[in-house]
Amino acid sequence: MSIGSKIKRIRIQKHISQKQLAETLGYKDKSMICKIEKNVTKMSYEKMLLFMKKYDLSASELFQDALDIIETHSKILTIQDVSCFGQCSITVALPILSACGYETAILPTSILSTHTSGFKDFVAKDLDEQMHAFAAHWKKEGLKFDVVYTGYLGSVSLIDFAISAVEDFKKENALVFVDPALGDRGKLYPVFNTEYAIKMRELLAKADVIKPNITEACFITETPYQEKYDEAFVKLLIGKLKQFTNATIVLTDVSFTPGTTGVYIYENKQFKYYKHQKLGDGYHGTGDIFSASFVAAMLKTHSIYSAAKMAADYVYRCIKVTLGDNSHWYGVKFEQLLNDFVNRINNKKGK
Repeated sequence: MSIGSKIKRIRIQKHISQKQLAETLGYKDKSMICKIEKNVTKMSYEKMLLFMKKYDLSASELFQDALDIIETHSKILTIQDVSCFGQCSITVALPILSACGYETAILPTSILSTHTSGFKDFVAKDLDEQMHAFAAHWKKEGLKFDVVYTGYLGSVSLIDFAISAVEDFKKENALVFVDPALGDRGKLYPVFNTEYAIKMRELLAKADVIKPNITEACFITETPYQEKYDEAFVKLLIGKLKQFTNATIVLTDVSFTPGTTGVYIYENKQFKYYKHQKLGDGYHGTGDIFSASFVAAMLKTHSIYSAAKMAADYVYRCIKVTLGDNSHWYGVKFEQLLNDFVNRINNKKGK
């Protein structure tokens, strides 16, 4: 069944006239609804989100088929740092999102000579002053985006900037995705402290989807980190995160058994877990690769679980092709499998 036919079916089931639906979604008259239901045209991404929100619909009610793809040209804004060397942050987000067909703009919150894991004497510069000047220019130009996606920011003041940027540059009913990007393996990244983790709560409150790992969830909720834990502990973390946000929660690096890891999802009051084999002892930048590929897959499939599975599988394959190359310790070779990932989310045959 086409998306237009599903919209018509839901409208009739809920006793909504075409005129009422047009008014709710901000169309001038019912003619656009007629065209959508006849599959003459497609409903835009932001209108689709509004439709689901207004009538309390889950994504699965509209997008039960994995190939239900919205064809609109989505514009994405990503706000995170530029690590000039090291395959992380913007240097992975931009190529992944662009290759998947999304026009992607950047607001680089800071610039680093390398990432902060494993390199000594790296040089970092917050772009706080420049970001406010860039934002002022963008507001004059009236720039707006369908998706706002934040990653590694760098300072408490830049969290404040990201909060303002979300409000200033998102379209009505835009999707806001937040990757806290502040720690891993039970520790905060070198430039951060607990104040930064607590401040991150304010940004999470603005999000539709958040993607912390176990470490980040612990620091944000002030929960003692545990290397070994059970499902009850994970649900406890999610419950604490829910105190600060109404977002769908995608919790990564969740491992209940040796040799495995996975993604634990809380959406529409339901829990789901995708488990896969764990490779290696951890690679820097894989969280950023997951985030970018997750956002791309989510826009294609409109399924949180499917997007998380695709992103996790992509990261797994990237690690697999990097294993054994000791000279490539600073990241993973995501570029070699990027075309394959694009084919997979577009349902073309990948490797």
